[in-house]
Amino acid sequence: MSSRSSVSCQSLRHWRGTTADGDRKYDRGASAINRHYRAGRASPADVPAFETLVRPSQQRTQRDVPRVSVVLPSYNHERFVACALDSILAQTYQDFEIIITDDGSTDRSIDVLRTYEHADSRIKLFLNRFNYETHSLNKCVHQARGDYIAVAHSDDEFAPSKLEQQVNFLDKHPEVAAVFTAARIVNQLGQELPNYTLFDNTNRSRHEWLRHFFLKGNCLCHPSVLIRRSVHDSVGLYNPLLGALDDLDMWVRVCLHHDIHVLPETLVNFRILDWSGNASGDKPENFRRGQYETIKILDHFQRPEGLAQLHLIFREAADQILHSSHAEKHYFLAMMALNAGHLAHRFWGIDLLYRLLSNPETRSQLEFFLSSAPEGDFIRMNGNLNPFTVQHRPAVQVFWPVTGAYSELNSRSAYYAPEEWREVRIPVPAWDTVASLRVDPCDFPCVVKISELRILSRTDGRCLWRACLKDREGTVMLSGTAVWLSDEHNISILSTGADPQIYLNTIPRLPEVPLELQLWIKAERDLEGVSREMASQREATQAEVVTLREALAQAVRAEQERAVAGEVAQAEVVTLRELLARAVRAEQGARGRGGGGSGRGRDIARGADAGGAGGAGPRSRRGGSPGRGRDIERDLGKGRARGGTARRRGGGIAGRRRRVAGHAHRGSRGRKSCNRCASYRRCGIGETRRVAWLAAARHAIPGARTGLRRGRMD
Repeated sequence: MSSRSSVSCQSLRHWRGTTADGDRKYDRGASAINRHYRAGRASPADVPAFETLVRPSQQRTQRDVPRVSVVLPSYNHERFVACALDSILAQTYQDFEIIITDDGSTDRSIDVLRTYEHADSRIKLFLNRFNYETHSLNKCVHQARGDYIAVAHSDDEFAPSKLEQQVNFLDKHPEVAAVFTAARIVNQLGQELPNYTLFDNTNRSRHEWLRHFFLKGNCLCHPSVLIRRSVHDSVGLYNPLLGALDDLDMWVRVCLHHDIHVLPETLVNFRILDWSGNASGDKPENFRRGQYETIKILDHFQRPEGLAQLHLIFREAADQILHSSHAEKHYFLAMMALNAGHLAHRFWGIDLLYRLLSNPETRSQLEFFLSSAPEGDFIRMNGNLNPFTVQHRPAVQVFWPVTGAYSELNSRSAYYAPEEWREVRIPVPAWDTVASLRVDPCDFPCVVKISELRILSRTDGRCLWRACLKDREGTVMLSGTAVWLSDEHNISILSTGADPQIYLNTIPRLPEVPLELQLWIKAERDLEGVSREMASQREATQAEVVTLREALAQAVRAEQERAVAGEVAQAEVVTLRELLARAVRAEQGARGRGGGGSGRGRDIARGADAGGAGGAGPRSRRGGSPGRGRDIERDLGKGRARGGTARRRGGGIAGRRRRVAGHAHRGSRGRKSCNRCASYRRCGIGETRRVAWLAAARHAIPGARTGLRRGRMD
């Protein structure tokens, strides 16, 4: 380009006149550059350089546009967000703005953020109506105006010179797209944790970084990055569908096109919260989420831009890859993923091999690498690698009911170390306490012991509810694969499968504050002690069963004996009743025969009196009626009177009715017995009745005694 066009561009860059004068100057410079370019006096590289300039009326001046935009997503970090903002405001480099998006916090984080927003005009606060309404970081980047974008977390802190050192580095190295720093790992109190090695400060080329990302994953500290805004314009924003590894996905996409650098200075305090309170903490949901997201990140390497650089990413196989076909490069990636050994890599590699072998075109290109029976090799490989095998780690998962139902979407979980007592705290939202809170203490067979179970307020730590371990039957209910174990001091259960469930009942209505479930828990994988205890309990139960069976057998034998005795007694009763019936019939027949004679009537009366005395006795002793004999005698006297009248008429007793002891005897001339009861006239009725009375009294048959005493047959 000529010196004239250079002067024009230079004047455009440093013009400080009015907006109208600037626009006219810009138009004259643009027309001059276009004339030089058309005349061949300007190189093609000068035109894009000029096109990066904008008209002064549209240009952002240094006075109102910051050089750096610090983006800060916030969620439930009331205790730490003030420290994070103070560390940013205390930077030695002050040309920045702070863009904050709160992702639906339920604590007092928003109040703290509004206080800072009102105090400093460089702070802009945006609110999501609920958690995950939008990707908070992308929302901040959309609102950012600076050339450089620094990512901050609401629970981390910057060193005072962080922005200054990073801005200076990017200004001096335009070929670098993003710069990171070393990080100091601290706990909730700000104390350093020297045993944590989360990040790697080693500098690598972008292809070496890609190799590290493929085989081992992420090792860069996200809140330490300062990235050029133009990089986001070229590779895009964060993937909103990724929740655990969205930063790793971004670094892979950046390194496929640009270089990055890590400063050795420690310029960030990265906070590790207790009980895996970080959004990317070691939690079961993050583990499961991370496996799927790793699979999607590995897909970047089989895209055209990844395959084109494969020989540079895996230099040990450059000669093999450089002139290979696309199918052979895919096969190489699949084998590298299978050799990495991680669960997600195994699944991704096996799935990639399946697609290669299912396509006839790609399969024909792989004949040199495959055996004569690739299907059998694939099946054996799939069975040996088993991408779904997971080493079990104890984890507590809490479910809160929504409309009376429990769902994985309404749950949170946390890992804990086995074989030792550990405190676990899991945040829970407010729920309708009429329904029980569900706790799954593990997902594999083991013995679980819980010594403390409380619901706390996350704002001030107050205990709002405590499970009564002494009355565990009323407070705690088991379901699923959980079985009670005998323990006087703890909640001890045996998990016989993958779904033990504990339901917490009798929880009162809780105040509308952020809550968390606290429990001290221990998981024991060794089940031998439980096996011995259950064996002893089984032996005791078997002994008790034997004892109960013997007692039952004795009771059955006694019942059978009583039944036999009852049958004998019943037979005796039947015999006695037959005997009594025969005696009564004889008595009735005798009365019928002796109706006309006064002597026989007196004999029957004496028999009745003898029967009353021998069977019932006096009223004071047996409850009999002393006047019963006189009544019978009076009846018999009436019979004698009627008999005399019949005899005087010449009829005798034939065809005559006489009522004695329950029925009327009917006699006939020439027969010796009653027509109905077949009682003989001369049967010794007095003696027969006395014998019947004695038998009835001896066998204690109340009905028979009463019937004889009253002169009737039962």
